[in-house]
Amino acid sequence: MRDVDDQWLFSGLTIIGLLLTVVGGVELIRHRRSVQELLGWIPAIGLVSGEAMDRPAATSTDDGLAPPYATVRYLDTSGRPREGKAVTPASWLGRVPGQQVALRYDPQDPGRLLLADVYHPRFLGMVLGVIFTSFGFTFVATGAVALLALSVV
Repeated sequence: MRDVDDQWLFSGLTIIGLLLTVVGGVELIRHRRSVQELLGWIPAIGLVSGEAMDRPAATSTDDGLAPPYATVRYLDTSGRPREGKAVTPASWLGRVPGQQVALRYDPQDPGRLLLADVYHPRFLGMVLGVIFTSFGFTFVATGAVALLALSVV
């Protein structure tokens, strides 16, 4: 009876490990795609022009307003003045209008910016992907080795 219970335990451990590995792998793939997208973005220097409020969202505060995003004026590669909104809400924290900032902008949509000193939202996905994948591999290996040992005994 104990062997049957152990088999269920280690089979479950292996399945949980496979699920964690899949979730971690998906997060790593998403992170890689976002990094590849950002590699095509063009670096520039701009001036903070103000803040933009997004529509109410899941990240909203108690008063129902979403956090502010920094708006920045900059010159694109052709020398045309542009203004865009940072893609991360934390971009407004500690900013004052007129402050110079390094940024990258999307050449397909120059209104989308990523400030150089703000982590991209997918950075957390990479961290979680590595953690989930590591635990997943560990669980799969432990469960598989234990199941193999039980089948030999």
